Amino acid sequence: MSKVFIFNPGSEETWHLPAMSSYTPPRLVQRMMEDLSPMLRVLGNPSDVVYVPGDKEPLYLGCDITARDFVNGTYLPNPSLHSVLPIELDFWAPQLCAQQTFVRTISKVFGQVKYSERPSHLKELVHRRTAARLMSYLSQRLHLPEYLTAQEIESLDDLPHIVELLGHKLIAKIPFSSSGRGVFPFDYPLRAEDETLLSNLLKRGSSLMVEKRLPIKQDFATEWKIVDGKCCFLGYSYFKTTQGGSYTGNILMSQEQIKDSLFYGLPKCSGDKILDVSKDFIQEHIAPYYEGYLGIDALIYYDEKGNLSCYPAVEINLRKTMGYLAIELYNRLIAKGCKASFVVAPGIFDNLDPEFDDSGRLKRGRLNIGSNLSNRSFSAYIEII
Repeated sequence: MSKVFIFNPGSEETWHLPAMSSYTPPRLVQRMMEDLSPMLRVLGNPSDVVYVPGDKEPLYLGCDITARDFVNGTYLPNPSLHSVLPIELDFWAPQLCAQQTFVRTISKVFGQVKYSERPSHLKELVHRRTAARLMSYLSQRLHLPEYLTAQEIESLDDLPHIVELLGHKLIAKIPFSSSGRGVFPFDYPLRAEDETLLSNLLKRGSSLMVEKRLPIKQDFATEWKIVDGKCCFLGYSYFKTTQGGSYTGNILMSQEQIKDSLFYGLPKCSGDKILDVSKDFIQEHIAPYYEGYLGIDALIYYDEKGNLSCYPAVEINLRKTMGYLAIELYNRLIAKGCKASFVVAPGIFDNLDPEFDDSGRLKRGRLNIGSNLSNRSFSAYIEII
């Protein structure tokens, strides 16, 4: 069955709402959808398309294209789409409500469409406490430090106990958020402004997750897919964030290069052991209730003695992730032997002298893989490094 890929970032906000609520993404998120959706053209098969919202009518772009094809920026005319029926909606991320908005719009072109309802019980899996459960599971089986497991608080009165477990340098996170949003570093004892901020966050929600703040060497993620109740590992992604934790991009290179870079200086096979135990947890606690993609954000940090260590479960994203997309970009668009950066950033970054090999893969220069509109607010591009 052919698919329409839908890029719906920020969907975690819908998990705060009742299941039948209406939901309109903030204008910033709407612009991200308009400007960044074309990068999903790297996914799927030639019969699939990407839905790109617009001010007037949505556009539909062909999938499974080469890097060279991105230069052409070809939009498929709506009449040609009827040849790919029947069609299934494939969302970037599950969301609790407002799927019908997409269904109504896309049905005008395709007629009846198929999509998966997302049951409300997924809300518990999307909550950050799932990552804490995974980290506790990993700690028990691999004898990792207990301070790596995030703790949940419902009141500021809980903090003294948390400090005994995690130390004085901490990070508070709201339960349903990702990609660096809803993250607030603080020290204990609390400054007046931090006390006010945390109190207000607790008033708006029932709890916060609190983690130990660590000196980070490198962020990374493990990417997974669950199909028919079976979990499989897709690969590692090697990504970059701002000081505040917001995602900025990935380094595109082979899996062997990523593993060598990440685990150099760590005990041999530590990565393999983490994968084995993580897979056991996913199979037991997530796979029975969820089908699709997920990413587990992790990091390499310096411990109290200055040694490199791994924090293997910072958070879990139950959706397609930029890390999964980075793996696909490397496998499909980058010339053999080359390494590239994948960047998502505000502003306009156009093509810069891109050159391609005989199969249409990028071997030199910069290639815009997002919108080519002159008034875009965000860009997505890959650049050989």
